[in-house]
Amino acid sequence: MGRYTGSVTITRSGTPTAPITFKSPAFTSHTRTTNPILWRPDNSTAAAVTVSGAHDIRIAGIIVEHARGDGLAVVGSTRIALDTNAVGQVWETAPETPDGISVDHTSSDVSITRNETRGSLGHGVSIASGAERVTVASNLLSTDQAGGIGATDVSGLTVTGNTIIAGSCSPGLSITGTSSGTVENNAVKAMAPSGTPPCTAAPLITVATSSTNTVKTAYNALAAAAPRFDYTWGGTDYTKAADLAAAVPGQAGQDLDVPATDISTSAQPEGSPLIDSGDSHAPGVTSTDCSGHPRPVDDPNTANTGTGAGAMDRGAFERQSTLTLAPSYSPASAAGTVPFTLAVTAAPTDSWGETVSTVVDFGDGGGPVAVSGGVASHVYPTPGIYTARTTATNTDGLAVTRTTQVKAATVDAPQVVLTAAPLISAPPQNTVTPGMAAFTTTAGADTWQLQSGTLTFGDGTSAELSTSAPTHHIYPHAGTYTATVTANDLLGRTSTASATITVGNEILPLTPKRIYDSRYGSRVPAHGTVQLSRAQLHADSTGVQAACLTVTVTNTKAGGFLTVYPDGTARPSVSLLNFGPGQTVPNIMMAVPGEDGLVDFYNGSSAPVDLIIDSFGVEVGGDPASRSSQIGVTYSAAGPARVLDTRDGTGAPKAPVAPHGGVVLTVAGRKGVPSDASAVLLNVATTDTKAGGFLTAYGHGDDNPGTSNSNWTPGQTVSNLVLVPVKDGKVVLYNGSGGTVSFVADVVGYYDYPGTASVVVPTSLTRVLDTRTGTGTGGGAAKLGPHQTVRLQIANRNGVPATGMTAAELNMTVTNNVGGGFITAYPAGTARPTASNINFSAGQTVANASVMPTGTDGAIEFYNGSSSPVDLVVDLSGYYYGYTR
Repeated sequence: MGRYTGSVTITRSGTPTAPITFKSPAFTSHTRTTNPILWRPDNSTAAAVTVSGAHDIRIAGIIVEHARGDGLAVVGSTRIALDTNAVGQVWETAPETPDGISVDHTSSDVSITRNETRGSLGHGVSIASGAERVTVASNLLSTDQAGGIGATDVSGLTVTGNTIIAGSCSPGLSITGTSSGTVENNAVKAMAPSGTPPCTAAPLITVATSSTNTVKTAYNALAAAAPRFDYTWGGTDYTKAADLAAAVPGQAGQDLDVPATDISTSAQPEGSPLIDSGDSHAPGVTSTDCSGHPRPVDDPNTANTGTGAGAMDRGAFERQSTLTLAPSYSPASAAGTVPFTLAVTAAPTDSWGETVSTVVDFGDGGGPVAVSGGVASHVYPTPGIYTARTTATNTDGLAVTRTTQVKAATVDAPQVVLTAAPLISAPPQNTVTPGMAAFTTTAGADTWQLQSGTLTFGDGTSAELSTSAPTHHIYPHAGTYTATVTANDLLGRTSTASATITVGNEILPLTPKRIYDSRYGSRVPAHGTVQLSRAQLHADSTGVQAACLTVTVTNTKAGGFLTVYPDGTARPSVSLLNFGPGQTVPNIMMAVPGEDGLVDFYNGSSAPVDLIIDSFGVEVGGDPASRSSQIGVTYSAAGPARVLDTRDGTGAPKAPVAPHGGVVLTVAGRKGVPSDASAVLLNVATTDTKAGGFLTAYGHGDDNPGTSNSNWTPGQTVSNLVLVPVKDGKVVLYNGSGGTVSFVADVVGYYDYPGTASVVVPTSLTRVLDTRTGTGTGGGAAKLGPHQTVRLQIANRNGVPATGMTAAELNMTVTNNVGGGFITAYPAGTARPTASNINFSAGQTVANASVMPTGTDGAIEFYNGSSSPVDLVVDLSGYYYGYTR
């Protein structure tokens, strides 16, 4: 079932006793969609359906829409039956005049019955010269421009019981050349001529001179709108059928001129002269009419004036009695638990007073049960949904069926189960759609009993229950949600279930670009705030949740800190970075705009500073308003593992990096980074600095973007986290100073597209470790001792789920240190790597961001690689959550 676009050609054959049949339920109108539609709307002149060189074929119940070619075409074929099809033309104008149904000159024994044609530019039915034994019966042929039926030189033509509604400028039936056959029981009407000026008035029926002795016409009903007329017979026009009957004995006998209202596209009204006035013995009479009702049927309200049985109606439709059937059910709901008993009460009536028999098929394979005493009952032993069909049939064979759905439920109510999963496309794409989840509702073997319900997604929105397919939902923000389904079964019994889902965002790396520099404008005043919009942050496209930034403070006159937060929210007590007088300090972050689309950058210093901001990507998620999501890259942990040390030749030649020189570092295929990685996360330490300068990291083959990732002074060692697009498997680390330096880089993760790795879930900026106060240490306030380790539990705290986390987004700060050293962070329960995350000098407060993988228990350890105690402060800004199929 459905629509097929194109042409179909049938060349295989059946046998007289076993014809090949193409069939669907007989059409009831052109709007019925349960019938196959063969649709040929293009410029092709081929027929939509062609039976070519075949025999013993039956096509029934098909809807055909055609354009420049014929609808159904029979070519060089024999014993072909076209029955109960609907054919219409989809173009109102075309250079060709295609026919609805056509039979070519080499075809024979073709039966065209109970079809409907409409609006063809040619004939409804066209039969070419040379065709033999063609029957056209009980068809509705409506407004076909060239006429209902056109036949030329056809031997054995039978035209019986059709309703033809002709166009304004053409005959309803045209028989030309030398043809033989009968024209009986047809109902033909036509509109008055139209156009400017009006077209020439045409007859309803025309028969050529060479056919007048071999064509017999009788028992037709005619309604010609003046100046139209009934017949052109052998070149002579006859206004009324009676005129032809008087002039040509034996023709137009028992023809009737009737009001136009008696001929329509449905059964004639009660009392119409078409009723019971036809020839029951006419060649080609069908046992049912165009609507599938029995014929002939004797209307007791109308005298029988026809011949044969005397009860045949003229035209394609047989007047039926009105059969009324309105069964009632006990229980009225037709629903209950098994074993379930249903009683059907039926008392049909027939408007003609005919005897009516009634049966009920209860739909569970038991067969029809006769209604006795007005009632039929049945016990359903097996749970299921059944269709009970009550059918009343009168003595003429007219049947009316009424159905009801029977719901036989299990004794125990089904228990709904809800599962939630990320939306991941099928292999080989394996693409995670950020912010989206798929929910599946089932009750196992009893799922069929779930009839209605509501699925609430945990974000204030909901949807109707669906058990036929997963329900997809876009969350406005990353996070963990609890969805709940409330399901009603077929008896109205209710069950509920819940499922938890974590949805996250993805990173979309972009070429680094400087987007703000106060050195070319006004400095940020003491305790002042700079506001930047989504557009300024390059974060204004659909689905963008945050901007990926490197933020640098320089030209500092006093110590202080920088805090970044969504505008319209309370300024948090935690800081992104800390600085002293004369320091240049960078750090990276994900800046989340407020509801107004602004991000605030607060200078927590008593003196003005300069602020430099570089963009290197965006964080993308779902956008419920547009019902779409941008696709970014997913994260996989790797390391921490050393991939570069110019001091010992790891990853590059053993040599200092020259002033304004660079290192091309291959990362793909090393330390767990795959060959198709889109971007890499590195912790880059710059040491052995001979002059002040900066680091710029960018994809190999790209132009230097003119941005900075870290800054240093002569003799200083600094570490910074950088996210770098990978091009050709490589990245470039550029020394933006006038002296040599050494670069040391540790890989901490990579991003891949497409991927099913980890998505990022931002959290509110939260202080999770502070040795000054004892927060997160598991004990009281105490500095982290020299060469000591502190363990920080991340999972199952501060809104982070107990399982599924793969890494944490952290900002680490070292302060109150009396000696130089470094901090190394690493997954709890693993060997401590040689990598460092923060390098510091005596008395220096230093911050650095990190995306740090967690141990199997969701914890991270921090090692103080200094000979003196330090205070360590760690702020959590998000976590990475791992998806599995």
